[in-house]
Formats: sequence, structure tokens, C-alpha cells
Amino acid sequence: YFDQNNQYPVLAETNLVNIKSLSENGWNQGGENIFYTAPAKFLRSATLTVDKDSYKIKFNLKNSWDFWALTKFSGGECSIVNNIQISCK
Repeated sequence: YFDQNNQYPVLAETNLVNIKSLSENGWNQGGENIFYTAPAKFLRSATLTVDKDSYKIKFNLKNSWDFWALTKFSGGECSIVNNIQISCK
């Protein structure tokens, strides 16, 4: 979506379970170009907030996450923002 429109489609903070798709017509709107289709089930609760220049996915981490080098981390509030930058508190 961003590559074609040079901006993200705006979305107020929304639980990810409520996001089913993204097309050229917006979130949860049918269209000819489908950019995202939700998986059948999310493993954890999370929210997504999007403005035209950035996005943020917030979720709670209960254990370590070796792929992101969070091996000594024992949980907390995390977020993923533009370009898959992750941070946890």
C-alpha cells in the first residue's frame, strides 16, 4: 500500500482481531488490490495504530524472543514501528 500511495492508510488504535484485510479502498474494504489478508487466528492480543507516515503494533511479550535478541527479557509491553523496529519496556 505504502509503495503505491506514498503513505499508510490511517487507522485509529484497533485490536488486530478486527482487521481482516487491506485493499486500495482501505481497511476491511473489498477491492481489486488486496495488500493484506488476516491469518485465521492471532496467538496474542495486539493493537495496530496507523497514521499516514507511520504504524505501530503494540503487544505484550511473556517470554524471551531469541530472534530479536530479547533472551534475558521476561515480558512486558512491546511495540513494532516503521521498518520493523522493535522495542520493549
